[in-house]
Amino acid sequence: MRLAGGQSRGIAVVAFAAWSGTGKTTVLEGVIRHLAGQGLRVAVLKHDAHGLDLDRKGKDTWRFARAGAAITAASGPGGSVVMERREWPLLEALGHIRNVDLILVEGYKDVPLTQIGLCRAATGKGFTAPLERFAAIVTDLEEIQASVPVFAFQDTDKIAGFLLNNLNNFTHFYNGAIEEKTAL
Repeated sequence: MRLAGGQSRGIAVVAFAAWSGTGKTTVLEGVIRHLAGQGLRVAVLKHDAHGLDLDRKGKDTWRFARAGAAITAASGPGGSVVMERREWPLLEALGHIRNVDLILVEGYKDVPLTQIGLCRAATGKGFTAPLERFAAIVTDLEEIQASVPVFAFQDTDKIAGFLLNNLNNFTHFYNGAIEEKTAL
């Protein structure tokens, strides 16, 4: 994102924070469809606390990793991927993302990013933080008192609109660092 005078503010970053089973992935799918439909290039960074395994047994990349390769990269007409046999800290993971308008993050509940909090009544788990922590809320709870926008799970078009209208107010990643958000 460029400001007046050509100064870059970096890439807007928004995390979707919720407990497992709440519906983050489904909401993000819908939001991404709407944003991509508006011409935005969107990246998604997912934190997988349960262990990541993208490789398929018997394929060349699996064999290279099994032989001891610390990093395996593959590229072809369908896309490219880099697999490293260690977890990347948030800033390092963000540093691998370029040439996009917005980074949506699933997970990383405890880092200082702009967050949208999700809570599904059926999980019985509540929000991951006090409501004041979030820039917006996605929930099916009937009685919710919040000073930020509240969306239903199916309102992915409205969530996408909220993101588009507030891009400048979110956390930004630039030159390997997080720039704190401005007030919404």
